[in-house]
Amino acid sequence: TALISAMVLTMGGMSAFAAVSEVTLTKEVTTDGDTFAPNTSFNFSVTTGEKTSLTIDDKQVVVYAGVSDGLYFEEGKDTVKFEPATPAQASYTKTSELKVDSTKFTTPGIYHYVITEIKGSYEGIVYDTTKRDVYVTVTRDEKTNAMVVESVVCWKEGAEAKSELKFVNDYGKDNDSTHDITIEKQVTGNQGDRTKSFDFAVSVDGADGEWYKVVKTDQNGDTTESHLVSKADAVTYSLKHGESIQIFGLTSGDSYTVNEDKRYITEDSYTVTNGENTGYVTADETKITVTNHKEVTTPTGIVMTFGPYVLLIALAGVFATLFFRRKREEF
Repeated sequence: TALISAMVLTMGGMSAFAAVSEVTLTKEVTTDGDTFAPNTSFNFSVTTGEKTSLTIDDKQVVVYAGVSDGLYFEEGKDTVKFEPATPAQASYTKTSELKVDSTKFTTPGIYHYVITEIKGSYEGIVYDTTKRDVYVTVTRDEKTNAMVVESVVCWKEGAEAKSELKFVNDYGKDNDSTHDITIEKQVTGNQGDRTKSFDFAVSVDGADGEWYKVVKTDQNGDTTESHLVSKADAVTYSLKHGESIQIFGLTSGDSYTVNEDKRYITEDSYTVTNGENTGYVTADETKITVTNHKEVTTPTGIVMTFGPYVLLIALAGVFATLFFRRKREEF
């Protein structure tokens, strides 16, 4: 093709891998910075590419189809495994190795291979399925007559320059597949205790082993970070008035459950709004406010009930005073 013909693979000008006996494959997962690495594996395949031609030093050079096992993954190396771990980051990187076996080549030349990432099904991830053309340059050792691999060069399909053998998957960085939700506590009413902590049971049901970043903000604006594990037992968070927890890394299929302890209704006589919540998050900055309200009316009826009796007692005291004063005057 015209793109491949534009490549210049002279020994002095090309970007070659450091080792001719193996090639490093890099796998990167990018996020919004608040999402943990996915709990999944990425799989790759290497196949022999088709015969083609390249322009080198203004000359057309034949590129041969790769020979079997000239470039290959050792058993298990075609899989790159990611696991969530703290802290949450904007990108996660793993590497694997492909082996180059010079003994598989019988003649000098440039050999063509194709490496691809096999598209998976982990929710929220955009897989990098663009193929990489890899060109292995083999020369003959004039002393031993053995075949020697001198360079391995990668070219991403559709790109305008050579590159490292790297596959990048977007996990919420640009494709907006991961979202957050904030649960805020409000206490209202003339009997509402704004210094009291209220307990919430919080859980998330998503992919097996997936982690979700949780940030708690207290009344002073200070934050503490923790995490939830998908399908694990609910974790209890205590919130006072004005405090909140924010859960990150939720994809559209991850359901959250946030339930306030019901004892605040039965024991403390609070009226609770949004005390039980289960749902899915489809947009960033989703917010739920859980309000506990407690209002008591001033008991003025008690004064009205006892008021007449108090007045009678007061009048009796006045009459008694006048009566005894009159008696003293008579004597």
